[in-house]
Amino acid sequence: MRDLANAPPAIFGGTAEALELARRIPGAVLLLPPGERRPPGVPGSFETADISADWLARTGVFGLIIAPHPFGAESARAAAAAADEQGVPRVFLRRPGWRAPRGARWHRARSAEQLPRLIPAGARIFAATGRDDLAALRRLNARVFLRRISGPPEPIPGVIAVAGTPPFTVREEMRLFRRLGIDWLVLRDAGGPGARPKLDAAHRLGLRVALIDRPAWPDGPCVTTAEEALQWLSRTIPSAASS
Repeated sequence: MRDLANAPPAIFGGTAEALELARRIPGAVLLLPPGERRPPGVPGSFETADISADWLARTGVFGLIIAPHPFGAESARAAAAAADEQGVPRVFLRRPGWRAPRGARWHRARSAEQLPRLIPAGARIFAATGRDDLAALRRLNARVFLRRISGPPEPIPGVIAVAGTPPFTVREEMRLFRRLGIDWLVLRDAGGPGARPKLDAAHRLGLRVALIDRPAWPDGPCVTTAEEALQWLSRTIPSAASS
């Protein structure tokens, strides 16, 4: 039987919401997915690893907030399975997707594999989807520019790498799209404010947007904001959510 009075809550994920929770919950244990670095200004203990039932048992946490990237369905599923195996209460934190402004020229794709059906030959595309969709992007009969947000733009076969350091403003994105002659923007529907300037810039310039739908997540309790996650935690471990 776990001692709720002394058990720390855990947060799994490197999203802005996960990091906000790590700052606001005293004693929380932050587990970052492999490959992610601890950002500055996040107190408390943290690790970088795949989540597992053994990890939950070793750390003795009670209450798990699962907040990976909205496209991290597999890691969310693994985290939920680990929590269920250990009998740890858990909740998904999945921020809402973007809503199109009136008159926006958005086109939905169930996956990156559908992009060739949406985007015509000869298009000039700006993609901010990451390397996972490279194979689909290379199959397009188009000029594809792919944003790189870390390090200098290295050669990537089949696409043109464009360096950039976030955050980006709408005005900056508009200048970039004009300079590159972009007529299509390709994004995953991640939601949140980070990539929103690209969408707003595309809308102001009248560009078409191919928005890739999110994968289905596993069933279970779900919240959409850090504040809602704190409310869930206060119901689960009342002493843990007080800041």
